[in-house]
Amino acid sequence: MRGSITKRSAYLALTLVMLFGVLAGCAAPTADAPAPDEDTPSPAAPGQDMIEITMGNLWGGGHIQQVTDQFVEWCEEATDGRMKFTVLPGETAVPVEDHLDATGEGVFDLNYMYEGYYQEEIPAFQIMTGIPGMLREPADAWKISKLGGWEGLSQKIYAEHDIAFVGRIARAADAIVSTVPIAHVADLKGLKIRSEGIDAEALNSLGASTVFTPQDEVYVSLSSGLLDAAESGDATSQYDTGFYEVAKHWIQPPLQNCALGLVLNANMDFWNSLSGADRALIDKIWHYTGEVIIHDQEYRTKSVLELVQKEHGVTVYYWDDEDLKAWSEAVMSNVEQHPEDPYWVEAWDLLASYQEAMGY
Repeated sequence: MRGSITKRSAYLALTLVMLFGVLAGCAAPTADAPAPDEDTPSPAAPGQDMIEITMGNLWGGGHIQQVTDQFVEWCEEATDGRMKFTVLPGETAVPVEDHLDATGEGVFDLNYMYEGYYQEEIPAFQIMTGIPGMLREPADAWKISKLGGWEGLSQKIYAEHDIAFVGRIARAADAIVSTVPIAHVADLKGLKIRSEGIDAEALNSLGASTVFTPQDEVYVSLSSGLLDAAESGDATSQYDTGFYEVAKHWIQPPLQNCALGLVLNANMDFWNSLSGADRALIDKIWHYTGEVIIHDQEYRTKSVLELVQKEHGVTVYYWDDEDLKAWSEAVMSNVEQHPEDPYWVEAWDLLASYQEAMGY
């Protein structure tokens, strides 16, 4: 796999897990979760039962599958195989737009999800997936979640759907791949673009026509002409997916925001059936996996962009200040206000407080 994580990183992850994974209170608390059992060892021990885990994710490729594979590998190694995963990627079990309900219903024990798919049902996710321009770097995902109050808000929201919120991670900012030049905002007019949420609304207001296409269908849709362009991950994910073969024009951040709506969730009954130590271990490995992958992405981005230009004939665009201003205005004019929804109001207030604290 391109950009695969080194064995040295794996050993480091396991060391951190063994040292800190069994600390009381490390696991994400849930509305009905029992108190963590500090005395229950997480690695395999005589008499402990095997834990079989069905895990879903939003796409079986690129960054999403890379995170999933690394997380699963480290969990199984850290427990000497006592945790055994079956991964059902993308739409293998149910359509991705149904993953929220499927997780609450127990189709999945764990699920690596993207909150942007559920904004109509849960308006707060419009904010929590990251409004372009409001936050600036992947580290903001951890900071606003752990320090800025979004973790507690997420726990409340998901508990109403019989889901335990485990943790939020981020990846590098989304970029757009296109089969035609998009050097300026005006070039969006008339293009059919894969997008969703507030980004789609902003693109529509600027003259594009947006559709939602499952991630695993984007490559074929671009190559066949069903799509002119697509929001589909950061530059490293786009390279790993081979988009340079069918889309020769890449528009880079700061057009888009860093992706904040990537979360690991658990079916509530499954989560509450685990010992406190097992919950803590999953929590620790999930967050460490996210940190390793994002640093890998940041390290590779420059070399990937150089490579696709030099060897694959890709043109890379960075919008100028005038275009970025027009884009920002389009985004903000399409933020749907939901003052009647207490979770939306709380998410907005927490975002505003975080921005002020960070000087954004």
